[in-house]
Amino acid sequence: MPILDHDGTPLIGIRLSIGRTSLSVVSDAQGYFRFADHVPSGKVDLFVDGRELRFTRAGEDYEYPALHFETAVIQGQDNQLPHPIYLPPVEVSRAVMVGGDADVILTLPYFEGFEMRVRANSVTFPDGSREGPVVVSAVHADRLPMVPPGMAGRFAGVGWTIQPTNTRFDPPIEVRIPNTDGLSPGRTLPIVQWDHDLATFVPMGHGTVSEDGTQIVSDPGSGITKAGWGGGGPPPPPPNDGCGPDPECDECEEHNQTVTRCPICRSKTLNELQIVITPDAAVAADVVDLGADRFTAIAGERFGFRATLGGAGGDAATIKWEVETVNAQRVTGIEDLDPADGKGDSIAFDVGINRFTTGSVNESPPLHVRVTADYCGISKTINVEQDITDIIRQEYQDFRTDVAGFTLSVPDRARFSNTVLYQPNRGLNNPYLVNHGISLDDPSGIAAAVANTYRTSILQLSVDRYQAAFQAAQAAGNAALAAQIRTQWDQVLLQHGAGGYVPTMTSAWRSPRHNEQVGGVACSNHLKGGAADMVPGAVPPNINTTQATGRRENWCELRAACGTEGYTECLLEIPPGTAGWNSDHACTGPFARFHAVHSGMRSACN
Repeated sequence: MPILDHDGTPLIGIRLSIGRTSLSVVSDAQGYFRFADHVPSGKVDLFVDGRELRFTRAGEDYEYPALHFETAVIQGQDNQLPHPIYLPPVEVSRAVMVGGDADVILTLPYFEGFEMRVRANSVTFPDGSREGPVVVSAVHADRLPMVPPGMAGRFAGVGWTIQPTNTRFDPPIEVRIPNTDGLSPGRTLPIVQWDHDLATFVPMGHGTVSEDGTQIVSDPGSGITKAGWGGGGPPPPPPNDGCGPDPECDECEEHNQTVTRCPICRSKTLNELQIVITPDAAVAADVVDLGADRFTAIAGERFGFRATLGGAGGDAATIKWEVETVNAQRVTGIEDLDPADGKGDSIAFDVGINRFTTGSVNESPPLHVRVTADYCGISKTINVEQDITDIIRQEYQDFRTDVAGFTLSVPDRARFSNTVLYQPNRGLNNPYLVNHGISLDDPSGIAAAVANTYRTSILQLSVDRYQAAFQAAQAAGNAALAAQIRTQWDQVLLQHGAGGYVPTMTSAWRSPRHNEQVGGVACSNHLKGGAADMVPGAVPPNINTTQATGRRENWCELRAACGTEGYTECLLEIPPGTAGWNSDHACTGPFARFHAVHSGMRSACN
C-alpha cells in the first residue's frame, strides 16, 4: 500500500525503517515502498518519518509527521499493509511555544469548540528540553494512518495529531472536543492517544458531554500525556430508547450500531422518511404539495394543520416535532400543539396569522412555517410556504374575513396563470402582474380584442374622410390640394400598417389590496380578472379628439369597440372627483376629459 497525503496525493521521499534493524527505504514516485532485504518475521515496528518532506503553501510552512505502528510480517512472501498510510501535512508555522510559566491554549482552525490546554511547566520534549514549539493539526476521520479503537472505525468529534511525536505532558493536556455526533449531555467516552511504544491506541481517561451539549470535556485528571495521534473514542451504546439496533439490519446486529450510526439504516431511513401535511376542516382550501418538501395553502378563519411522519417505523415516542415561524410579518405564532410535548408519529397545530387589508401596491408577505420531525437523530424538514398564487389568494381571504361588504369568493388556483401582458400599458401598479407576470383570468385578452376593433374603426373613419376630401378636391380642379390629401392619406395607411394607433391599457386585474389603493369598488370586475381600462393613443389627424371640435371621436370609437366585441360592461369613465363620475357611458356628455374606457362583462358581486 502507498504512502499518501490526506488528499490522496502520493508522497515521494518518505523515509521508512524497521525498528531494531538497519533496514531503511524511501517511498517512490507513486508513494510505494519495498524492503528488498529480509525483514524479520512476526510483529515489527514500522517507522514512517515524513519530517524531512517540507513545503510552503500560501506563505505558510508545512511538514509531514513521523509515526510508529506495528504490522505483521510473514517470511517468504510479499507482505502488504492492510490500508494506505495517510500523513496529514502539519502547519508548523502555527506552532506555539509551550512549557513556560503560563498555560497555553491550542486550537484548530475551522473547528469551533476545539481546545487543548497545556499546563504551565508540564512539557518534556524528546531531547529533554522543557520549553519549545508544539502544533496540533486535524486529521481526516476516514484517512488515519492507523485504525481508531472500537468497531466504529473513527473518532468521536475530531481526530488530531500533536507534533513533535513523543513529547510528554504532566499533568495531561486538558481537551475540549466539539460534540459533532450530537451525544446527549452527561454521556461519557474514552479519550485515546496512540502510544508509539505500544503501537496501539490507549485510553487516557474519559470525556463527558457538557450540560449544553456542545462539547466533550476531558474529566479532571484525564487528557493527553504524550504527543501523537488521538481523539475521542467510541461512546458506549445508548440506552434502548427505541433508537437502538434495527433487528432487521445485519450491520446493526453485528456491530451493535444504532439506527442513527449504522450507515445502512441511516441511508434507508433518510430515503424513507416523509412528512405528510393535511389541513384541518377550517383551512379554506386543500394543502397543495409543490414538491421538494414544500407545501402551500391559504388560511380561513383558523389556519390548522396536521403533520404525519411516514417511514420511521419503530416506537412513535422516538419522534420529536418542532414547528417554527419563518415569516413573522404574516405569522403571529404557532398555537395549540397536540400533543403538547411534540412527541408522536403526528402533530396538529394552528398558525396565528396577520391579515393585510390596507391598500398597497406592494406584495403581501407569505405565510411560512417550517415543520421538522426528528427520528433517532435523523431529521426530516418540510416548509408550509405560500407560493405567489396563494399569496394573492390569501388577500381575497383576508378581505372576505375582515372587510365589510367584500363578498367576492377566493378564486381557484387554476384561474391564475402567467400571462402575456398587453402592450402598451402604464400605471398598472400591480406587483404580481408587473413583477411576476401572473394574472387572474385574461384582462390582456380583453384589451387586445378591443384594441384590434378600435384600430380598424379609427382607420376606416379616417380613410372615409380622406376619400371624400380627395374626391372633392379633384372635382374642384385643385390638383395641389388633392395631392396633399393623398399624401396624408398614405401616411395614415403606413402608420396603421406599422402597428400604430394602439390604445394604452391603464388598469387590468387588481388584487384586493391594489384595488383598495386605487379606490376601486368592492365588487369591481377588475378584482375578478374580467375587465381592462384603456385610453386612446395617437390617432390620424382628421379624427376629432377635443371637446372644442364636438364629439371626441377617439374616446367614442374606443367605447364603441367594447360593445362591438360583445362586452356588456362598456363604460366611458369620467375622472375621479368630476361630477357625473362613471355616468357618460354613451359618449354624449360635454366633458373636458375622460378617465378611461372600461371593458368587461357584467357579473354578480360574489
